Amino acid sequence: MIFDIVNLNNVPNDTYLFGGKAVTLSKLSNSGLNVPSGFVLSSNIYRQYVNGKLNHYDFQREVYEWLDKIGVKQECIVRSSANVENTVGRDCPGVFESCVCYDKKDILDVIIKVWDSTNSISAQSFFNKEDNPSDLSMAVIVQRIKKGEYTAVIQSYDFVEDRRRIIVEYCEGSINSIVDDEKDAFIYYIEYSNNSEMPYSNDIPVDIIKKDCIKIESIVGGRAEIEAQILDNEIWYIQARNIS
Repeated sequence: MIFDIVNLNNVPNDTYLFGGKAVTLSKLSNSGLNVPSGFVLSSNIYRQYVNGKLNHYDFQREVYEWLDKIGVKQECIVRSSANVENTVGRDCPGVFESCVCYDKKDILDVIIKVWDSTNSISAQSFFNKEDNPSDLSMAVIVQRIKKGEYTAVIQSYDFVEDRRRIIVEYCEGSINSIVDDEKDAFIYYIEYSNNSEMPYSNDIPVDIIKKDCIKIESIVGGRAEIEAQILDNEIWYIQARNIS
């Protein structure tokens, strides 16, 4: 292997090299939860790029080989996984780019777009005075797209009511944006206890979400915000972060 690329199921627990998002997704997958297949480009490759030392031809050829390994024929999602994302005490949702690559011949351009998002005004302003922007490292996740019947954002704890219950905000279809503030989104509450007074939802697998939230909280180390796709009564997890 010429470049530092690993399977998403086998990401080392190193947030500087692989970012909090990729490390967490790997832990979810290895805990038996559904995570779309993918691979991760370590921040070593990002540093080669920013220092002008990346061999674009060889890199693109190896990325093509990895796309074949995970079964991508055309579309895939390319997502940031910075060392300041999904880590304890630090998170910056929406600061860096996440892009759909509609044709894999464009994969290098899309990866570069994600790398270059570290130079955006919003990314640079994210750092407070105690941080050094030069310490930012950017790994990149490349995944198969899982198109669900519903897109959901799940809170494992109800912070508004300050009570131990799950909030699921979801909408029909597989959308590229987060569900928050969607006008047509549905909200469903799930009690952890078995004596819930809420009617059962035919749209979402309530028992699976309840069980998985407990597992995800143990993985991220506290109350969690989770992004997911729901397809054929299965949940595919796209992201999870600690929001305690």
